[in-house]
Amino acid sequence: MKSVKQVLCMLLTLLMLLTCAASAFAQETPVEGSADPIALLAESDQIDENEPPAAPDSLKVSAAATTALKLIWRKVDGATGYVVYLYNAKTQKYKKLASVKSNTFKATELKAGTTYSFAVRAYRKADGKNLFSDYSPILAASTKPVAPTVTAKAGTDKVKLMWNKVNGATGYVVYCSTSKKNGYKKLGTTKKLAYAAKNLDCGKTYYFKVRAFKKVNGDVLYGGDSAPVAAKTSLPSTVYVTRTGKKYHLATCEYLNESRSAITLKDAIENGYTPCSKCIG
Repeated sequence: MKSVKQVLCMLLTLLMLLTCAASAFAQETPVEGSADPIALLAESDQIDENEPPAAPDSLKVSAAATTALKLIWRKVDGATGYVVYLYNAKTQKYKKLASVKSNTFKATELKAGTTYSFAVRAYRKADGKNLFSDYSPILAASTKPVAPTVTAKAGTDKVKLMWNKVNGATGYVVYCSTSKKNGYKKLGTTKKLAYAAKNLDCGKTYYFKVRAFKKVNGDVLYGGDSAPVAAKTSLPSTVYVTRTGKKYHLATCEYLNESRSAITLKDAIENGYTPCSKCIG
């Protein structure tokens, strides 16, 4: 006969097996009224095809030109396509521009330096009908202003610049260089159609550019540079010569430290004097 100890061990083993089986059965059998959390998650991600899609957001300009604006916005889940509108703030009405499949659109044939308002709606096709979302928030965006045409009138140490009015421009930035191709530095900003570049060297050629800018919603949108315009400052009517030299100089020239004699520019040229390379160039 088996000992009492062996019987107890067998009973204990049987009890453990029954406990494990009951636990496994409880895990595999759903409780009435409960739901599988994974199934619930998948169900919440599903799109109701009979409901309109969400309104597009993050509408912005990705590229701007003088006559075109490229718009982009966030894709809408489940959308078949999008409709882009031009919004008229005075009439508070939307004018359809185009229907597109992607989340981008290029508006063309626009006026330079002009602000436009855009909105976008998403749509989904269901049972042969289009279900439209609400309008996106309205985006105010401006095309770039065109480059002005500049003229220049030089004096002895200054150049007066003038240009035409640019449509939509808030102001203008003036640049100057002693080289036609590069080295331009900002001289100043103005809202006027003229600018005086002062304290320039006499008898020297300068190059100028002007570009218009437009402020929209706190941002500054710059147009292209004008064609460079050249202007050479004139020499003063009175120049200076030394006792021994054959050059004529400006009053500030360092070669006049030892001797100087005033002479009219006309007389200096007629008497064979040539310009100093140091102060006149």
